[in-house]
Amino acid sequence: MPGRAGLIAIGVILLIGLLVAGKAGLLHSDPARTALAAHLRMPEGPDAGYPRLGPTLRSRAWMKQAPGQPDGIAEFIRLPDVVFAAERVIADRDLRPSFALIAGKTWDGARGSWSDSAGNVMPLSQVTASLEAACPTPADAHLILDLLTGQPSPEAAQATARMLIGDLPQAVRIRPFHGKRGTLLRNRGSPPYQETERGYAGCLLHFEGRDYPAEWRVGRLVAVGF
Repeated sequence: MPGRAGLIAIGVILLIGLLVAGKAGLLHSDPARTALAAHLRMPEGPDAGYPRLGPTLRSRAWMKQAPGQPDGIAEFIRLPDVVFAAERVIADRDLRPSFALIAGKTWDGARGSWSDSAGNVMPLSQVTASLEAACPTPADAHLILDLLTGQPSPEAAQATARMLIGDLPQAVRIRPFHGKRGTLLRNRGSPPYQETERGYAGCLLHFEGRDYPAEWRVGRLVAVGF
């Protein structure tokens, strides 16, 4: 039977084990981390091969492409060193003045403005300035603009349609992340994909509100360091 010193040592080991397990549980239960893992999960069957893997990965994000993301979501398959930053929150009260500017208007990408049947025009620059003043960072403002002016995924289409008529979510939550050793797929025009290591930056986005999509999804993911 161990003496007092032995019992103390056993107790310390057990405590360390509990702390490690608790930390692992917290990481596992982090909805943003879980969502990013789901985005990167390799599909099965034909979707796992060339040329369908890239579009399959991009289709899991909130948008297929946008003016601020003309190439869409970068086709990363592994982000082993991901670091998450603090969550940022945009409340509906902060967004309402900006959305009031475009209520009842339709986006015209060629002209870079919203307009209505009466000929009233709202330029992109004015809406951008309003959102940049309302959002925690300019990057958050441009993410909202991408949702409004880009090609949303099916999961986001209904949400953006509601936002455009002023039926806003209670909050938009944004969780930035970054890293240096992501594995990026490069399409050379013929199989197979070429894998290359690149730095990366992006964010996950979540709508908070009744009947809005409940999940976190990638809102932006770009390669850096080219």
